[in-house]
Amino acid sequence: MATVFQAEAGDIPVRVKAGEPLTLEVDRMQVNLDRLYNYCLRVRGNCADQATTFAKAMKEMLTEAKAPMDKAAIRLVVRPREYLGQVPPSADGSGSTLQTRPLVDGLITVVVLDTPRALRPILAGDLPKLGVTAGELFQLAEANLVAALRPLGDVTDPVRAGKIGVVGGDVYEVGRLALVGQWTELAVAQGGTLLVVLPTTDVVLYISEATPAAIEALRGQSRRMAGRAPNPLAPEMVLRWAPTGWQLVP
Repeated sequence: MATVFQAEAGDIPVRVKAGEPLTLEVDRMQVNLDRLYNYCLRVRGNCADQATTFAKAMKEMLTEAKAPMDKAAIRLVVRPREYLGQVPPSADGSGSTLQTRPLVDGLITVVVLDTPRALRPILAGDLPKLGVTAGELFQLAEANLVAALRPLGDVTDPVRAGKIGVVGGDVYEVGRLALVGQWTELAVAQGGTLLVVLPTTDVVLYISEATPAAIEALRGQSRRMAGRAPNPLAPEMVLRWAPTGWQLVP
């Protein structure tokens, strides 16, 4: 796998991190291969193509990391908390410099730069270059997300009991969960009950009931989608909407 990445990185050395065979060190970037490895175990016939696609995205990220940042390209995504470990600790020992906020236990929102081939996380060292504070960065990311996506009411319809709704088609759709107020209209239209699950990084599934059978059906559909995808997110974690924020469903 390192050979595939080295071919794309050119003169930049690619090393396997000591003691972590599924982690590569590329320039100052740490690349975790866990998802790629798990995908290859599930879909062996497409492993080589997926590895090449992943490596090309890494190369694009390395190139664009050196380019000027466009404020209009700042966005929000949702990632598992483990994502924090994908950025090496800062030189001053302060730990991860990713710009994140908690969504629910186990999930975080992450500020990223939207580039043609990859999403680059915004780090604390990027704030002076952008001329913003951490708080202003999140305000900017939220505003850009709203501007970039169609209104939620245009891409969702209330679902009745026994049905599962789908929001997808854009890599940033899951980032909408950071904008709790956007989901109010859908929740009200469903009688105040809105449960969601995030099978992949670009799909939200939702239902209008909170019975054990409905929740298990939602999780089952989520697991099936995640099992076929190279970008699973949190297929087992069901979240319930509340005016004050999302709540984990046991």
